[in-house]
Amino acid sequence: MTLAAVCAGCSTFSTSEVPIDCDLVRTQRNAGQSDAQIAANLSYPQDKVAACQGSPKSANKSEQNIPSNY
Repeated sequence: MTLAAVCAGCSTFSTSEVPIDCDLVRTQRNAGQSDAQIAANLSYPQDKVAACQGSPKSANKSEQNIPSNY
């Protein structure tokens, strides 16, 4: 019974459902790594690495929201 419960939870930790840190992906791209290298290094699915495009989405990282006295 315990073994069945443990195995049922194994799919919860599938790599396809792992949240991707796009900031980390962008940092590695800026360092010259390809999407395939990044996916292998971080154990992310390559299609999710490829989906991390553009600038950061967080409002506090945007130049428009930085106070002028900084």
